[in-house]
Amino acid sequence: MNKLDSIDKKILTLLQQRGRITNAELSKRVGLSAASALERVKKLERGGIIKGYHARLDPAAVGIGLVILVEVTLARHQHDAILRFVEAVQTVEEIVDCYHVTGRADYLLRVVAKDIPSYELFVMETLSTLPGVQHIETMMILSAVKESKGLPIMVE
Repeated sequence: MNKLDSIDKKILTLLQQRGRITNAELSKRVGLSAASALERVKKLERGGIIKGYHARLDPAAVGIGLVILVEVTLARHQHDAILRFVEAVQTVEEIVDCYHVTGRADYLLRVVAKDIPSYELFVMETLSTLPGVQHIETMMILSAVKESKGLPIMVE
């Protein structure tokens, strides 16, 4: 599914803004019957455009005091070394996002921690022991200037 019409785009925009919108409200907002709106949503889900639904949590309310960006450089860039690192990252709860990037580092991680002592312990006991890690560069996020809830829809 690569062609989206204006109604699909409205549905995606509304669902990104309000994931818990009722089908009745959604159908009213996009000008379709409830059955037609539901079928459109199901089609977007089956097509893999809608990947899931989730609750957005307040980090402080769940004990997270720090969000940290971490650049990781691997010692080796052979296929097996990369796979071992990628597999290990999947098992670490504090690593909430991992991106393979270009530039001076190989990976950019978004890591969460309770506080600085917790992060220090995480670096020493977990992050630095991941397979193949050669260098770690930490950037503490001081404040969020912009946090997007959704993605712009750029396909026709």
